[in-house]
Formats: sequence, structure tokens, C-alpha cells
Amino acid sequence: MNHPNLNAEIFIGQFPEFSQNENIDLMLSRAVNYFEKHTCFCGKDKQYLVFLLTAHLLNQQNNINNGDTTGGVQQSASIDKISVSNAPAPYSDNFDYWLNQSVYGQELLAYLNMKVVTPQYVGGSFVRVL
Repeated sequence: MNHPNLNAEIFIGQFPEFSQNENIDLMLSRAVNYFEKHTCFCGKDKQYLVFLLTAHLLNQQNNINNGDTTGGVQQSASIDKISVSNAPAPYSDNFDYWLNQSVYGQELLAYLNMKVVTPQYVGGSFVRVL
């Protein structure tokens, strides 16, 4: 990875809760790949987005390592004969659902929604304005 501002030491400085994780470099390189081609973010914005995604990926990996591989909202549970059922969370798409599985992903999604402008169609005819 040839990004001088995107290294494990700086990441740990901002997210010290992951200081003991040995997969930081791997997840950091994966996060860089998500934003590598996007030119709408640069400098500190891009660094923070990459770090948030890295923290999200590390958090998801920790959950998997701890045996928490289920997603969705728990609908029911029973104790005898152990039965759990989950309902998928009500999100607009799978990307939103995936990011909402950690506080880091939620912050990343909020930041993206705030910074990225999506095209909006305003109805009406120009003739009516005159």
C-alpha cells in the first residue's frame, strides 16, 4: 500500500480500540480498494472514510470470530430445543444494511450521505415559471 497517510500507526491513533488486532494492514488495504477510484474525496476526508471502513471491517471480523454471524433483528427466541429467528432489518439496500451493523459503518454511511450529492429531479415545466 503506497498511501503514506493510510497506515496502521495513524489508524490506531484514531481508533485505539483496535490496537491489539493483527489484521489492521489487511483490512486497511481492503478499505483503500473501496475508495481508490473515487476522486470526489481527497486528503483528510478520504483518510477518515478509509479508516471508518477499516474499523467497520475489523469490527465485523471480530463479530465473526466471536461466533456472531447472524444479521437482522431478533424476532423470537426459545430456550428449550434452542430456536432463534431473525428478520432482516428494514434498510433501503444491502449496502446500508451492511454498514448499519457497526457504529463505524453507521458513521461512514452518515458521512457519505452528507457529503455525496445525488442527482435530484425537480418536476414541473419551465413554461409555467414564465
